[in-house]
Amino acid sequence: MKTINITLLIVIVAGLLLGACSFPSNDAGEAQSESAQIVPENEADSSEAAEAPASPEQNTQTEAEPVDAVAEVFDVDQTEERLAQLVIRNEDLPDEYRLPPGGESTLATSALINIMGEIEAKQYIVATGRVNGWKISLERVKKDAFAPYTIENTIELFETTEGAQAALSETWYPIYNDGREFKWVDGGCNLGDQCIFYYTEKFDAASQLTTLTYEIAFTYRNTLVWILGRGLDVDITPEYMLDVAQSVVRNLDRYAQTQ
Repeated sequence: MKTINITLLIVIVAGLLLGACSFPSNDAGEAQSESAQIVPENEADSSEAAEAPASPEQNTQTEAEPVDAVAEVFDVDQTEERLAQLVIRNEDLPDEYRLPPGGESTLATSALINIMGEIEAKQYIVATGRVNGWKISLERVKKDAFAPYTIENTIELFETTEGAQAALSETWYPIYNDGREFKWVDGGCNLGDQCIFYYTEKFDAASQLTTLTYEIAFTYRNTLVWILGRGLDVDITPEYMLDVAQSVVRNLDRYAQTQ
């Protein structure tokens, strides 16, 4: 009987011990809860990288550059037919001028040969790629106007921009080689792509009057523009001639928008 009781007691105690082991402790539950809230570093970094917007430095896509709608050179065939429309006219000037008989003409190769001589003219054409040119001469109408008594303007067309710039270089531009004594105008000019501004003076001892001749030459794309103003020193100023030249630039600017 005692043996049975002892055996029963051992069975009860063993059952209690087994039951206690089958339930998880509070410490284990807390550990599992904390572990569930911890995100591995690699996963956190990848998540942030996916959500963060790309910085400008990281964007490797190249933006399309704007296209310049204006051509770099004038179309030669089209412009050759328009040269007479690009030179200075009376309506472009602040004072009244008139076109005298024979005051306007083309500057074709034959005309250039008459001016420069055959050999030099042909060398010039080959070296610069000159195509054609136009010239106009205007006379002041009113004697009491404070303005040059004559204004001349030529425009020469070349195959390329480099050709026009070569024509303005010391190798080919006349002022550097024709022996005239000239002076540069203070401040120069800022017209077209390249620009020079100079003058010559002539004193008449009999009348005690000084005549000034201002000349401006500049390249605009594949054209070379030359402008001359001549008058008494009381009638002509550098500022007046710059305004005249700016009128030609406006003509060229408007024409450039059609290219």
